[in-house]
Amino acid sequence: MNGADVVKGAQLDGLVLLSATSIAEATQQAAGKPGHVVGLLISPTDNSVDCPGDYHWVRCDAFGPPISWSQKDGGDQVTNFDFAGAAISDPATANWTVNQGPMISGSIDDVVVAYSFYADMLVGQGVSII
Repeated sequence: MNGADVVKGAQLDGLVLLSATSIAEATQQAAGKPGHVVGLLISPTDNSVDCPGDYHWVRCDAFGPPISWSQKDGGDQVTNFDFAGAAISDPATANWTVNQGPMISGSIDDVVVAYSFYADMLVGQGVSII
């Protein structure tokens, strides 16, 4: 799994890739357009623990100021905190490292996964986020 493939799939679903180099630029590009800016995070493949890689989305809830973001990790509740418990002000600088616990059958070793910011996208009208 890689960021380019996830972006391509998201574009096929109707999302628009923003050519932003900062959250300020992304929100400026999206200003006045219906929808929400979302940030795409990617964790790399780690064959040593049979982890194929993953992706995670964060959503810009308000352009602010202040800019506010939220995310939902698996079955957890929606929150405005990153994985370290800090309020998300910019997904590119937030802490996206998470301990997944033991992932290999028979192993007690924990697997730590680190997501990195990949891209901002616009979820416009006609796209449903479930």
